[in-house]
Amino acid sequence: MKKKLLATVLAFSVCSVPFAAYAEDAADVTAESLLEAQQEASANVSSMSLGMSMNLDAAMEISSDGAAASSLGIAMTGDFDVKSITDPMQMEMTGTYNISVMGQTIAMDMDMYMLVSEDGSTVDTYARVNAGGEDSGWEHQQSSISDVLDMFGVSSFDELKNMDLQDILPEDIELSWDVADNGDTYVLSTALMFSQFMPLIEASIEAAGESLDEETMSIVESLMDSLGMNISCTIDKTSSLASSMHMDFNNSDLSVFDELITSLMAESMTDDETDSSNMQCRLLLNDFSVDADYTYDDVTEITVPADALAAPAIDPSEELQEVLDDALEAASEAETAA
Repeated sequence: MKKKLLATVLAFSVCSVPFAAYAEDAADVTAESLLEAQQEASANVSSMSLGMSMNLDAAMEISSDGAAASSLGIAMTGDFDVKSITDPMQMEMTGTYNISVMGQTIAMDMDMYMLVSEDGSTVDTYARVNAGGEDSGWEHQQSSISDVLDMFGVSSFDELKNMDLQDILPEDIELSWDVADNGDTYVLSTALMFSQFMPLIEASIEAAGESLDEETMSIVESLMDSLGMNISCTIDKTSSLASSMHMDFNNSDLSVFDELITSLMAESMTDDETDSSNMQCRLLLNDFSVDADYTYDDVTEITVPADALAAPAIDPSEELQEVLDDALEAASEAETAA
């Protein structure tokens, strides 16, 4: 479920294209005018394709008692092709992840389809992952559209489709956009912190029928406070639609992550002869970015494979409970072993 949720949110985020531009004179261009023009331009878009790439280049440094730090390389690349049709909403996403840790690489192929029913009442998601040659088979999850609408605080799917980034944020947070004239295009850019999305995160947890205790929520808030995100979008002046998008997390303060990882590593050392009191872990982030290129009105049909359609539907709440049960069982086994 977590893989499908992450992929769906990422695809929806990039597919939403919350940027556009139009103005007779560059001096008239403001962030507000760009977003207003987007609403008009996107209303005439019937379908969209995008090529999306992800890149993670990082390292974990571990040191203890003043000794030279050892470094653990972490890398991930991903390439995806996404197609979507607006009415009724349909989406196809296929792609590959390559994850490398300590020189060991695992390749994961993913296929996902999402269909909103014609009456707009349900969302069906079909996903399959092949990791290291092991095929998960097709998994089918059906959700009520009302759960998704409640999460975003809207009453209809049309409202959801028309939301932009500002709409997702709390009312008391106003994004500050920079607009640059780049010849045939405009570039719209901003920077924000993940903590600004906390109301949406809390609504997502509540919509899943779950809750976090005060200590866990405090950790989540601290992590969100440390994550920064840069967004820029290139806008075609003629069509008033986005032609490309760049998003990175390279201005993040990772000190909170360092403290959390150091604590977890120390707790995992059960050898009585190992002194972990002076251990220090540091996460070095060289690059964590997502890039996408868009084209429009070039998708006429999305076909879900027959074997995916044949997969029985899974209730999301039941699947989440299975994940929680597995986690509790693993924690219990670890405690017993210790």
